[in-house]
Amino acid sequence: MTLAIAAGLLTPIAIANMAQAATQLSVDSLGLQSAAGSLTDGICVSTVGTCTLRAAIEESNALNAAPGEVAIGVDPDFAGGNIAISTATRMRTTALSAANGAVAGDASGDGSGAVYEVTAPVTIDLEHKITIHPAGAGDLAVAPFHLNGPDITIRAVDDVWAGETSFYIGPKAQRVTLDDLDVRTGTYYPERFFVVRGGAEEITVSNSTISGFASSEREWNWGVVEGTSASFPVKGLTVTGNTYLASDASGACNGSTAAGCTSTPVEAYEQHITELEFTDNVAPNINRSSASDARGLDLRYASVGTLKVSGNTFSAPYYRARQAVVDLAYANLDSFEIIGNDFTGMSGNGDVQDNAAAIMLPTDKRIGTGGTIADNEFLATGTMNTQAVYWDGLEPTDSATNIADSRVSIVDNHFDGFSTSASRSGIRMLQTGVVEIARNTFGSRSGSQTNTVLEEFSGNGSVAATLVSNVNASANAKLNTWWPTARSSANVQTTPITATECTVPLEVAPPADAANTTDYTAGRYPGVPVELDVYWTQSNDAEVYIGRYDVAADERQTLQVALPMPGDELLETNNGVGPVDPISGAVTGGLRVQTIEPLSGSTSSSSQYSRVAVIDGSCRPVLTIAQATTQNEETHARDLHFTLTSSMQLDTSTVTSDDFVVEAKHATSEGLDGVAAGISTIDADKLNPRIVSVSEIAGSSGTQFDVVVRVDDTAQVTVTIGAGTVAIPTGLANITAATTGSESATDNVVTFVNPITAQPSRFTLVTGDERGKKFTYMLAAGAPVPTEQLKFPTSVAQPQGTPKLSLSTASPVINGGETQSNAVVVTAAAGDAPAGTKTTIAATVVTGDSNYDGLLVPDVNPYLYATDPIINIVKRAYIEVGDSSSAQQIEATGTPAPRDSRLTDGQPVCFVYTVSNTSADDWLTVLRDVEIIDSDERLGKGGVIGTVASLDSGDSEKLFSCVSLIPVDTTADGPSSESGETP
Repeated sequence: MTLAIAAGLLTPIAIANMAQAATQLSVDSLGLQSAAGSLTDGICVSTVGTCTLRAAIEESNALNAAPGEVAIGVDPDFAGGNIAISTATRMRTTALSAANGAVAGDASGDGSGAVYEVTAPVTIDLEHKITIHPAGAGDLAVAPFHLNGPDITIRAVDDVWAGETSFYIGPKAQRVTLDDLDVRTGTYYPERFFVVRGGAEEITVSNSTISGFASSEREWNWGVVEGTSASFPVKGLTVTGNTYLASDASGACNGSTAAGCTSTPVEAYEQHITELEFTDNVAPNINRSSASDARGLDLRYASVGTLKVSGNTFSAPYYRARQAVVDLAYANLDSFEIIGNDFTGMSGNGDVQDNAAAIMLPTDKRIGTGGTIADNEFLATGTMNTQAVYWDGLEPTDSATNIADSRVSIVDNHFDGFSTSASRSGIRMLQTGVVEIARNTFGSRSGSQTNTVLEEFSGNGSVAATLVSNVNASANAKLNTWWPTARSSANVQTTPITATECTVPLEVAPPADAANTTDYTAGRYPGVPVELDVYWTQSNDAEVYIGRYDVAADERQTLQVALPMPGDELLETNNGVGPVDPISGAVTGGLRVQTIEPLSGSTSSSSQYSRVAVIDGSCRPVLTIAQATTQNEETHARDLHFTLTSSMQLDTSTVTSDDFVVEAKHATSEGLDGVAAGISTIDADKLNPRIVSVSEIAGSSGTQFDVVVRVDDTAQVTVTIGAGTVAIPTGLANITAATTGSESATDNVVTFVNPITAQPSRFTLVTGDERGKKFTYMLAAGAPVPTEQLKFPTSVAQPQGTPKLSLSTASPVINGGETQSNAVVVTAAAGDAPAGTKTTIAATVVTGDSNYDGLLVPDVNPYLYATDPIINIVKRAYIEVGDSSSAQQIEATGTPAPRDSRLTDGQPVCFVYTVSNTSADDWLTVLRDVEIIDSDERLGKGGVIGTVASLDSGDSEKLFSCVSLIPVDTTADGPSSESGETP
């Protein structure tokens, strides 16, 4: 046989072993002939010229080479088939063992012995091509293989069986491995899959599939350990990764069928073994199809140094009488680990005894150096009237002062469906000393007391349906437990304990508290410091373990119990169900505690479970939103601050600007908080409300967020946040929209008042008047002082054909630190325009100051007139005036100078100015502080004739000035007026 192996490639173990072997023997025949010729030349030749399995084994035995030097395989060109073994072709004809019954038959009676006997190092890999069994039903008293030497591996050999043991591993076996086998018998005649004799060392059975075989408690089993004495033990057996097949329905197990056959994977009743590992195996339906004495592991009365049972799946085993899945009754154990196994779908008949269990620890025995039962799952179908774990130890009875360290812990397991009988418990301890029983959870089908006060204590030596039972005073000294004070010893709780922000303030009291009338006075009272394990239950079990709390003082105190949220891994033992409803966030169920008392030894003492305190409340965040406490009701500040407050810490990644709805509408300032009244929205269609930032408020631990909003003009701004928008870290979102306060200072409404104004924003403009009119861009009082220049690019809109408007500057500015621009002079070219023609000066603001950039700028509207539509001044000259003390006396005593008349030099003349307020309609106004100036500076005081303090519409007032004429045209420029009044 030639094998080519590419450089750098990893190959399967079987191929690698074959390739590495110096001598490779390839079977090409199903015959039973022995070897011919030399047995040490490394050539496999039978008496008929073929290479039979027997010839190859005889060659290997004779070579007796070093481990890994010899390999037996199948010729690549050989199709394989069944080797029909018989007693006539045995390599060994003498009895293999007589211990524990006739394990391999009797040489003189049934032709016992072995068809193949392997005594030297070899790897036999038949690649699943060859089966080995009799041609008939299998009632052939012979063992197919006797393995009795060092470093032997049997791999990929299928359906190896006869009427006795398929693989008999003898006392001289060392480092023997059975791997990747598939052996399924058709009847119950084959009695055992393997036997390991005392003296054998480091035996491994792995990755194989086994079914059928007989079952007879101590004699017929899938695997048998035969270490008959302490001086002749099995020195190490590992059974790992195997699948044991048994029917899940009723069926017969007889000479015609193996459909109902079920057996024990490893039976070591009364045997001695130094180390036993049973790991990662699958063993379904043990005892299910037919009444038998099968167990998962039968180590009753055995002596075991180290036992490891981990990663196995025992699905749907069936209890019959006192059969345990892992039965250690009366065994002598130095140490054990039963970790990470699944005991699922367990059920049983009605005769299960009250001291039966899925795991039976050594009866009337102590453990040598320690043992652990941890991280296992025990699930019964429906309800089971038996225990899951039971130990009846060796400590003296009724000794509450006996706190002997058992060095055994039963922790982190999950149970459901056990202890439903009135005299059963999920975990039952009797005469064990101190056993740590902690963090175990019990599903809703577990047996317990409806009156949970009774769960704390059952009479000394009595049994009851409890989750955990320290039956008598020598089991954990019948430790009394701390208890939730919300439920009295009379089993009365008036109101639930309400969770606040998903945390329950659970008051607990020591068992000696005066209000507790159900403590067991003959039992042990825990000292301090002490540890309390807290559990949640929907009713009266302990479905979810929440956590451990340290208590330093022997007095009432309140534990702040944070409830696990949907999705928390703590809920995995209860199919994700816990105290908080994943939809509504409602809190239901109750809390109970278990007392764990650290002692001087390595093991802590454990109580039974306490009474249950009912809880309620909600774990959904409740939101409010309001203007920030520092936010004014009306403000010129651009950033409007609102505060989102949650009743619970939020996942900050869920709080984003998209969560909020911002609405803005037309508003007029009311003059609140120092803001001028009467400033209104310029354009409600251009408010552009938006969230500019959302940030967690420092020190709020995720419960408060600053929401900053901006708009581009005066507006009433409202911020809301709907249901289902933000969530706490576990994913529960707010179930309702955020609420807000009813008072203006606490509601979710703020009015922004645009601080940019134009003064005046409306005025008349007389065409052709070169002096024009002035306006200024100004910031309202109290507005933020600009940090950078505000630039106002302008544009003019006016009806076609009207006299053109001109501005003294097209882009006025307000410099940083200032509050108004320089005055902008607006003039209109000469020409006619319909009275009151509206024109518009529009502007935007451009700046790097975020308080102002993008704000709307009010329009400035000059109205065109050919003459001033607001004030009229008539100037008349009087001569020969007799009394010049007033305008009225001048008119009464003087003579009006005729129009176009010529007056003489030096002739005295008085001028009367009639000032009239002609404003009407849109321009209706009261004129104030109207100063009349004549172009002749000899009149009045330097041309100032006088001032009219106030003049209502339609009213007029007269002013005057007298002077002697000189030969100059004093009417060339005509009269003028200036008014500080805004139209």
